[in-house]
Amino acid sequence: MKVCFITGEYPPMQGGVADYTRELASSLNDLGVETSILTSARAGADHRRDDDLHLPEGANRSDPWPVYSAIQTWNFRSWTRILGHLNAIQPDVVHIQYQTGAYAMHPAINLFPLWLRRQHNHPAIVTTLHDTLVPYLFPKAGGLRHKVTLAIVRGSDRVIVTNEEDWGRVCMLTRGGMSDGNSTNIATPPCLRLVPIGSNIPSEPPEDFDRLELRTRLGVQTGEVLLSYFGFLNHSKGVDTLLESLRALVTKKNAAKLVMVGAEVGSSDPTNIVYRRKIVREIAELGLEDRVIWTGYGTKSEVSAHLLASDICVLPFRDGASFRRGTLIAALAHGLAIVSTRRGPGLAEGAVAGDVERLVHGKHALLVEPADPEALKLTIEELIRQPELRSRLGDAARQLAEHFTWPSIAKRTVSIYEELFQG
Repeated sequence: MKVCFITGEYPPMQGGVADYTRELASSLNDLGVETSILTSARAGADHRRDDDLHLPEGANRSDPWPVYSAIQTWNFRSWTRILGHLNAIQPDVVHIQYQTGAYAMHPAINLFPLWLRRQHNHPAIVTTLHDTLVPYLFPKAGGLRHKVTLAIVRGSDRVIVTNEEDWGRVCMLTRGGMSDGNSTNIATPPCLRLVPIGSNIPSEPPEDFDRLELRTRLGVQTGEVLLSYFGFLNHSKGVDTLLESLRALVTKKNAAKLVMVGAEVGSSDPTNIVYRRKIVREIAELGLEDRVIWTGYGTKSEVSAHLLASDICVLPFRDGASFRRGTLIAALAHGLAIVSTRRGPGLAEGAVAGDVERLVHGKHALLVEPADPEALKLTIEELIRQPELRSRLGDAARQLAEHFTWPSIAKRTVSIYEELFQG
């Protein structure tokens, strides 16, 4: 079977969808699926080799599958470029990795499946919705933006969502309504499938990893508790709440520091840069410069090492802990004691139904209300006082992470492809 991924971002571009696509392609490749990637021109700048005559023209050679970094701008003019590429390689399945920010909030990718279906001998079309955010059209577009999001659902033969919240939103959208994801007693579109994401950061530090040595290098003193935050900086992550809690912690003479692990901003959302400036100002205003450690961008093994060096991972999402968050999956995979936030009213804790256990407060993590720095501080203090609780939560987190392995995700994805050619 030949599958062509269409994705707005791909390594070395930084972003969760970029890493997801590479991980899934790798696991599909292990199962004998012939994969290729069609992505943004920016993804080829650092690693494309046009002088390698053994590869297809325009492909890079950093992966064992061809990666075509060919699309300069994701707009309606890109349709003919995409179609020409598909006609050249003749895939059985086109698999779109959809996150509106990765396509510069332009609606062309939303409408592309409907247009592609009108072409002669078009391939099967699968779309993974990494979020259900609406694209930008024009001021006061209102409900029209939701109709554009619905277009990519209706144009696809199969639609994959990665969590229960988005499942509910898509069900509501196909009924002609809008939803915050709370509704569960609604009809399911026959094209809809649920496949969770996996961790883009395996628990694999460098071979010479020494936890105490790394903590010392980070400036963590004996007896200090090291909190960790992992992920890009944007408003939905609640980092400002975390800083307020850290300030309250150190005011009470708790020996705590915070390591901000990994790159601070990604390649697809320019608002992250603005938010990072805000966070840096808040750190200075709260007098936390000597308490916050920035690692900057690192390799997967370096990120893994920094996570393992920490005692408590704090992920205070404003919209609650969800299995669509790769950073949460990574924290689980590293067996960390996690403090995160509850879902909103009407939403169950956790995000994946079926054979995947939900995220349970007190078992896999400790969950507080979003945007509540006092509750966050008290919960962190509870874990500081109880190392045995940290250990128990970490063990349960690691067990839960077994549901999110890439081989399992690839097998589920292949079964969805196979549905399209049965009978």
